[in-house]
Amino acid sequence: MKRLKKIDLNQKYDHKTVSEGVVDFWLTSDYANQDSDFCDPNAKPFSIIMPPPNLTGILHIGHAWNLSIQDLIVRYQKLVMGKINWIPGTDHAGIATQTKFESIQKTKEIDYKKDDRTTHFNNIYQWSQESSQTIKNQAKSLGLALNWKKEKFTLSQESNKYVLDVFVKLYQQGYIVKKYTLVNWDTKLNTAISNIEVINKETTQKLHYIKYYLKDSNDYLVIATTRPETIYADVAVFVNPNDQRYLKYHNQMVINPLNNKLIPILVDEYIDMEFGSAVMKCTPGHDHNDYALSKKYQLEELSCINFDGTLNELALEFSGLDLYEARELIVKKLISEGKYVKFEEITSNVGYSDRSNVIVQPLLSKQWFLITTKFVDEIKKLVNNEDQIKIYPKRFLDTINNWLDHNQDWCISRQLVWGHQIPAWYHKDHPDEVIISINSPGDDYYRDGDVLDTWFSSALWPLICFDDGLDQKEFNANFPNSLLVTAYDIVFFWVLRMIFMSWLLKKSIPFHDLLLHGLILDEHNRKMSKSLNNGVDPIQIIDQYGADALRLFLTSNTSPGEDVSYNVEKINAAASFLNKFWNLARYLKLIDESKLTDQPLDSLDHWIMHRFNEVNAGIQDKLKEYRFALSNKQLSNFIWDDFANVYIELNKKAQWSKAKFELANEIFRKLLIMLHPSVPFITEQIYNTFEFSDSKPSIILEKWPGLIKIENALDHFDQIFNLIIKIRNFKQSFDLKNKDTLDLLYKNEVSYIKDLTKYLKAENVNLIKISDQKLDDLFLIATEDNEFYVVYTQDKTKIVDKLVVEIAKLEKEVERSSNIVNNENFKKKAPKEKYEAELKKLSNYQEELKLKQDKLNSLK
Repeated sequence: MKRLKKIDLNQKYDHKTVSEGVVDFWLTSDYANQDSDFCDPNAKPFSIIMPPPNLTGILHIGHAWNLSIQDLIVRYQKLVMGKINWIPGTDHAGIATQTKFESIQKTKEIDYKKDDRTTHFNNIYQWSQESSQTIKNQAKSLGLALNWKKEKFTLSQESNKYVLDVFVKLYQQGYIVKKYTLVNWDTKLNTAISNIEVINKETTQKLHYIKYYLKDSNDYLVIATTRPETIYADVAVFVNPNDQRYLKYHNQMVINPLNNKLIPILVDEYIDMEFGSAVMKCTPGHDHNDYALSKKYQLEELSCINFDGTLNELALEFSGLDLYEARELIVKKLISEGKYVKFEEITSNVGYSDRSNVIVQPLLSKQWFLITTKFVDEIKKLVNNEDQIKIYPKRFLDTINNWLDHNQDWCISRQLVWGHQIPAWYHKDHPDEVIISINSPGDDYYRDGDVLDTWFSSALWPLICFDDGLDQKEFNANFPNSLLVTAYDIVFFWVLRMIFMSWLLKKSIPFHDLLLHGLILDEHNRKMSKSLNNGVDPIQIIDQYGADALRLFLTSNTSPGEDVSYNVEKINAAASFLNKFWNLARYLKLIDESKLTDQPLDSLDHWIMHRFNEVNAGIQDKLKEYRFALSNKQLSNFIWDDFANVYIELNKKAQWSKAKFELANEIFRKLLIMLHPSVPFITEQIYNTFEFSDSKPSIILEKWPGLIKIENALDHFDQIFNLIIKIRNFKQSFDLKNKDTLDLLYKNEVSYIKDLTKYLKAENVNLIKISDQKLDDLFLIATEDNEFYVVYTQDKTKIVDKLVVEIAKLEKEVERSSNIVNNENFKKKAPKEKYEAELKKLSNYQEELKLKQDKLNSLK
């Protein structure tokens, strides 16, 4: 079996040394994708798909976060189930990839427009495959347990055939149709886009007030519009039937102020009597609401804007001009003809293309649609059934339901070369007749030039990844997937569409659990963007701190559905924890076994076993709910507070025995395994260095630890440690050093005197039993079952003054924290973890305050 080269624990922790060779070891051995020896051979694996990044992109901090979360879950499930299947892959990213390629060609002064479709496609394909290695290599640097042998690509030959087969099937079932309708058009990319690819942004623009004269009259109506260039395509004017101002104008005619055509005045309650002049021009060819009115009243649909954003022949003398250039000239024309009243600057929502950031133009066009309105009710029942799919956090279900309630048919065709070319064929002599087939019906037919929306193939990703139609055994073993992890901002773009497709094709959900995370914000809680130049390169972070530190930061500061702010201090804290963990491993490795005593286990050992069992159970409960911040915190607190600072330190002071040494190594092995999903590099290296009995060639082949069986448990170490803490606090309050010796007197019998004496001695405290000595001038330290008195004869004044100052500070902190936890708004809106953390903080302040108050009282 292939093994990792052992690392020298004597050297200082260096993340570069720790990570050296580990990724290659994982890739060549592929132990993560081999069934562990404890797994049930008949059980289905834990299956999950990697959200496919754009193949020509680079790994950004959001990818790193998403992948770190997935890898933590996958490695945990591997340790629990012994069998996983996590499929990687990339998305061809139609618009993004084609525009990026063409932009590069332009900078090289290469005229790609002279190439025929096949040549252009092949050139993009070759370039994209070369470029895709960048993001793949970057992903590998995170140390992911992906099944790279099963890597997929949305535009591979196999994927393309599958996607086109689905198109044919859904067309035959009546779910896909082609229709002439109003669509959202990106004039920069020269393609249709779907409704959810339109991003509304608040935009300041001019609202122009224009006169529409009545037929054969000097009277006129004033109409307000932000788009005067579309007047050429007006087909009617509307007023509200309840608007008393315009009752006399019902069913009359007005003259179009630009082309002098007569258009009717119609009435509909849709008209807002508070907006502008409350008279609305109706332009069905350039406005979605007007388009709905045109269907209602059977109005003509005209278009005066070309697909490239210029005006067409309907615009008369402005034909061929860019619409924004023409807009200014049209306003001047209206002013010169006395038809212009005024303008107002307003701020309103305007639709922008998510891809090109240009203002979207509603244009009439023939496009292919998936008729989602046919089955959206079935989808709503599905997502609201927790027996089918569980959504974390649940609050996103309301958002999903709201979107489904307002669902519109999905425009799936795009005017591009790069993508899945639609399998529709038209006869040269009868172009209105269409045949849907992957293969050409004959020489007299030509193929539809459009391609499918990128999200169409992405919606089939769970089926493509597990070889539906190619290997049904593989597919049936992995579908539905166990889990999907993705950001909440693509729920509508991707997640719901995967549910659509899986339901249509398999009458099934695509995954049992849906875990949504937020976005990575900068240190000022701003969304990272190119315009702000506030992005963070995860590869630079890995180079500076290591992949483990980055992963630990990302997974320790995440709650389902919440955003995370990038924080250098927290990354430093993660790196510091790893350094301490390395030092802990080095200490255990260097214990001189020849000096071990034959003493048996005692109450300290039973205490650490009991604490381990509590923590192990708690971590698993939290991981089942994907509460990584809490699970990581509970584990790291146990490692540092309980195992290192209490168990290891006390044994170090009191001297190790063989039994204790074996127990420490047993627990440390279990902790390595439990910590592995979060920080795989350091745990793999340390595990390989320790020569545990029955060790595996890789830690990933281990099994998640069970609970430690405790026989004849001694349960009094809590009292011992409570007394130790009080003595340490006493020394600190009185400015004593840990090495300073104290005498501690007691009267009553102590059932655990042997362990108590041993561990107090390790703290430089002499335990002395007394009978009837006077104790009035001694300091009382009370425990649940006894009273202890510290002998102290030095001046108390400085100590009292110091305690008064500390108590005043703590009282302020208690007041501040109380106000926060009792704030009803905070209770309702704060994430559960944040609220619990604040409660814990308050409890700690109150406990510390009481401790200091007790000390002060004892000094008076």
